[in-house]
Order: sequence, then structure tokens, then C-alpha cells
Amino acid sequence: MTTTTRPEGSEPGPLTDKAEGRIAVIAGSGALPVAIVRTLVAQGAAPFVVVLAGEADEEPAFAAMDHIVMSVEEVGLILPRLRKAGVRRLVMA
Repeated sequence: MTTTTRPEGSEPGPLTDKAEGRIAVIAGSGALPVAIVRTLVAQGAAPFVVVLAGEADEEPAFAAMDHIVMSVEEVGLILPRLRKAGVRRLVMA
């Protein structure tokens, strides 16, 4: 797992409230998943990224993140992995 640090002087935002639990991003194609992950990291969060194999255009953008690569057919098996990673919130992008 990669350790993420918050930029100096930044304050935790609503996306980093530890009481709410960790956020996972299921990353499909396009720029949106990358933008969401970058925003979360900038706010001090350490998102867990599920990269959809063959769908996500920017797989290398998630290489430094705590992530897994799964096929669309395997997404049904993701819940135990998300629980193990401490995920309580989920974004599909």
C-alpha cells in the first residue's frame, strides 16, 4: 500500500472524514476516475482504486495507489476485498 500525505497547510475536507470510512473508486474509462482520485488524494484521503481491466484508459495513473485490477465479470467478488481494505463508501466513475 502506498502512503499518501496531505499537502502542507491543507485541512481535511468532507471527503477525508475518517469516521465515514475509506473511499473506493471503481475506475472505468475516461478522465473522470483519474480526476476523482487526484481530488481525494489532494484532500488527504487514501482511496482504494478498483481498475476495470480493459475499461480504464489511465491504468498507469493508479499504479502508485492502493489498487487492484479486476475484469468486469469479477466485480461481483469485490465486496470482501473492499471490506478488507476498510472501504465504507464507493464511487463508480
